[in-house]
Amino acid sequence: MIAFPHRGPILVTIMSISALASQAQPMAFELYTSREAHRAIAARSPSSQRLNVQRDPFHSLFDLDEGLLLPNVAAVLSPRYRVSTQSPHENRHGVLSLSLMTRSDPHAPHSRRKRHAAKTKRLLSTGAKSLDAASLFKVSKFIKDQGWGVYTAQTSNTENDNEWLVEVGFGTPPQHLKVVFDTGSPDTWTYSPDCCYLSNHDYFNPSSSSTYTNRTVDDEGNVEKAEAGAPGEAWKISYGGGSTTQGYIGMDTFTFSDGALQVPSLPLALATQITGTSRASRAMEGLVGLSNGAASPAAGGWTTPLEALARDGKLQHPYLTASLVKGDRRTGQGGGGSYILGDLDTVYQDGPVIWSDVTSSIYWGTSYDDMRIGGQSIIPSNQTRAMIMDTGSALINLPPAAARRANDRIQGSTYSDTLGYWLVPCDTGLPEYESTLSTKNQEFILEVNSHPFAVPTEDFVFYPNLSVPAKSAGGQDGMCISAFQQGPEQFSIVGLTFIKNHAVTFDIGNGQRRVGIANRTDTGLA
Repeated sequence: MIAFPHRGPILVTIMSISALASQAQPMAFELYTSREAHRAIAARSPSSQRLNVQRDPFHSLFDLDEGLLLPNVAAVLSPRYRVSTQSPHENRHGVLSLSLMTRSDPHAPHSRRKRHAAKTKRLLSTGAKSLDAASLFKVSKFIKDQGWGVYTAQTSNTENDNEWLVEVGFGTPPQHLKVVFDTGSPDTWTYSPDCCYLSNHDYFNPSSSSTYTNRTVDDEGNVEKAEAGAPGEAWKISYGGGSTTQGYIGMDTFTFSDGALQVPSLPLALATQITGTSRASRAMEGLVGLSNGAASPAAGGWTTPLEALARDGKLQHPYLTASLVKGDRRTGQGGGGSYILGDLDTVYQDGPVIWSDVTSSIYWGTSYDDMRIGGQSIIPSNQTRAMIMDTGSALINLPPAAARRANDRIQGSTYSDTLGYWLVPCDTGLPEYESTLSTKNQEFILEVNSHPFAVPTEDFVFYPNLSVPAKSAGGQDGMCISAFQQGPEQFSIVGLTFIKNHAVTFDIGNGQRRVGIANRTDTGLA
């Protein structure tokens, strides 16, 4: 949506792109992702222009012969962060390392967990498609979170539950690519002509942009535009499951709304090589990082598009609002929603926005009051009540004890030692299934500043139309991945399972970042 401060909103869509008015005043931009949203908003504003953003669902999750998750899905479900309260140490391979949890049965004794970790390493060495592969990783840097007093490294795959994809232009003239908006990482990157999947993906070609330059860093760590012919600063990021993306850093103009909103000279990493898990079947062609740019491991630091837009006063409000629409419960298809730059969700918001100050120095991390299922808290009394709100994570990853409590309160749940994940019946939340239970499942509640926000029981299942092979579910048919999984001990990761049911606003603010949550009229949860 484009909204001038003194007028009603002028609405914009992404894929059928047309010229827009001058950006002389701060604006709000809404990036729509579903035909249903298009029609509803067009009825309110017949002259609206539309930006089309795609949702890219999974079509398979398992290797049916082995009964194990496909590697790219395993990486999606892996907790996105690795955390320690102690400074990491560099080992003889030059990789920072910590003593970290492995994906074994949380009820098992320590000796059994050690054997499970050893089995994981053997599986990796033989190329087996095990979910446990997502637990082993290499990271180039742990960053101390001054706000939370822990060391954190982001290591997850960037695929989302549904991969809500926004079309963004890079360079001059703009080269439009389908990208993920990720509030859990700062760096922005795209495929380059030297990589990857060129037969079925577009990429950013720096030689076709008149405003592109390679980026270098001087001896004092200051960012500079590279001289002609000089290489760009090396860039590398490692993800769960053992995959690595690497390339070099340049600088160029980012374009939203086909020229209505442009940000010059932003850092952009160009991927030249991807090792490990293939993304050939996924539609994503890049990622726009939207967390705190100061947390980037890149030499010279990073400025995210949201930070630059807020700094330059180009937005009506320094906000990014996620108002995502989930797919069909039975088929997994459809869905979409919108991302809004510069405003709240003025179309679907229902009730007040409940704001929480960000206390993490790295991520969109805040505190919360409680998490409940069936009126009973799932958070141990001695647990720190901190969470990260992350559009780049598919599930709700909880501290181990909380994950166990959450799944224990879902009828028919079980833990799969084969997969290393909690499972629930695929029909959980469907009326015809719930009517057969003596004790029906009850919704999940996240309470923030004394306000409850719900996740319905139908969303307790990750891809309910794609069941776990019986051999990996203790011989049971009709079991699926639970939306509540084990994560770091120090905080919870609240991902798309929650976000797609609400309007979640990320506010850069003026020295104090905030996260705002509101109910929506189109989810039936208000």
